[in-house]
Amino acid sequence: MPKCYKLKFLLILVSGYAPLIVLAQDFSYYAKFLDGLYKVLNPLVAVLIGFALIFFIWQIVRYLGAADNEEQRKEAGKFMLWGLVFIFVMAGVWGLVSLIAGTLGISTGETGRSYPEVPEIPS
Repeated sequence: MPKCYKLKFLLILVSGYAPLIVLAQDFSYYAKFLDGLYKVLNPLVAVLIGFALIFFIWQIVRYLGAADNEEQRKEAGKFMLWGLVFIFVMAGVWGLVSLIAGTLGISTGETGRSYPEVPEIPS
């Protein structure tokens, strides 16, 4: 990617947060956007991990089915290893994103957002 495209992308990204920097707008719009994005991507990641698990199991079946052909066993073993690596990477990234989202107070879709009650002063 050429340097000018990177700079344009960075400028567009930063200009979206410019109102936050100058305190002209609160963060609620971005928090709602991130909540919606998280609610869409969270099930998608679960489906991808499911597909990776199915792929891994299929490679185990291929490995066991190719008992007489050493080359096919080698190839299936290589794909099993990569499938296992992808499962662990996806699960790790999913956990890391959930940890960061919980730290930032972004709803994970499971419990929703809870706000503290402000006590009223009787008059």
